[in-house]
Amino acid sequence: MIVKYAELLIRWRWLVIITAIVAVGGAASGGRFLGFTTDYRAFFSPDNPELQAFEALQASYDRADNVVFLIAPADGHVFTNQTLTSIKWLTEKA
Repeated sequence: MIVKYAELLIRWRWLVIITAIVAVGGAASGGRFLGFTTDYRAFFSPDNPELQAFEALQASYDRADNVVFLIAPADGHVFTNQTLTSIKWLTEKA
């Protein structure tokens, strides 16, 4: 049975090759519909109470997800050992 299958593949090799290429191309053409979202809202339904509470919180306050530290040395010189040591300490603690 395996010998007959191998003979069939060899006899119709070009048809098998073309069919395989078309099948792989057809399967790969769906790749354009794949995507990745980083929006957390995709994981919750719009009527989720926690999501609604979070949306209300963001409507009242800023939506920023980052923090900015502003450092202004009293002597006005940023590149001193004391200031740079303080910046390093703040960076490690943050």
